[in-house]
Amino acid sequence: MKNKLKIVTSVLWTMVVLGCVSLLLITFLDLPFIPTISEITGQEAKAEETADSITFLNVGEGDAILVKSNNRFALIDTGDGLSTDIIRELKSYGVKGLDALILTHWHTDHVGAATQILKEFKVLNLVVPKLPESLTTDYKTAKEITKLASDNKASHILARQGLVITIGDFRLSVLYCNPEDKTENNSCAVIMAKCGNYKFLLMSDAESELEQKLVKEKYNLDCDVIKIGHHGSSGSTTNDLLDIATPNHAVISVGADNNYNHPAGKVLDLLHYANVNILRTDKVGNIEFHVENEELVIKCSNFN
Repeated sequence: MKNKLKIVTSVLWTMVVLGCVSLLLITFLDLPFIPTISEITGQEAKAEETADSITFLNVGEGDAILVKSNNRFALIDTGDGLSTDIIRELKSYGVKGLDALILTHWHTDHVGAATQILKEFKVLNLVVPKLPESLTTDYKTAKEITKLASDNKASHILARQGLVITIGDFRLSVLYCNPEDKTENNSCAVIMAKCGNYKFLLMSDAESELEQKLVKEKYNLDCDVIKIGHHGSSGSTTNDLLDIATPNHAVISVGADNNYNHPAGKVLDLLHYANVNILRTDKVGNIEFHVENEELVIKCSNFN
């Protein structure tokens, strides 16, 4: 009887240990698992392609954020695919392929160019939220994107709270992602990108309700740069969020003369009052943050 008890106990402990190891593997992904894009394509990387940077591309009324480090590339959202030539933009930054394509939610202004990108570039890993319900307008687009990625042998990874992806020296942490939220904007993946001592809070299309939830539940939102939620709409960016995040710089990804009056005057007033430096893609073009010698260097395409 004692021997049987020992065997059962041993098996149970083994299951617990394996379960814990599996959980760690699920929540931390050191991407990619295979050689760099340059090694795959046989093209030598230039020095500037190995530097650490995060660039907010000017894609009009949408989001597209390029992360580069140690010849690794990740793109967070793609824009709508109509407002700018995203393929040309990516190539101008030395992109020959992507280690990860990350989509924060399924709205067209965030995923509209995904099929173009998957057809043009080798993508190693597709990181996406749960597919929308089949009756929604975004379902067809989501299915097309995931099928194309699968056909191209890209790994399919579910975006979820706690997921961490490493791209060179960048650590991309999904702070929040809830596909069950009835509001699509508030179901989005909120991501903290960290490189060295610098942190970039990427709010996707988060609105004030989600901001309040993150503040109330004491998420670690402290950052140097915040990508303002939902293109600076009046329903996003609260005092409470800015008080907790304490950013030095705010990026607003927004289309020139858009039909939504983005960014809202009240959002700009809040940022000015908080003494946050405002950078808008409709005003300064692509906004690059380079981590160089432990310093943050800002470059804007309209002024370089």
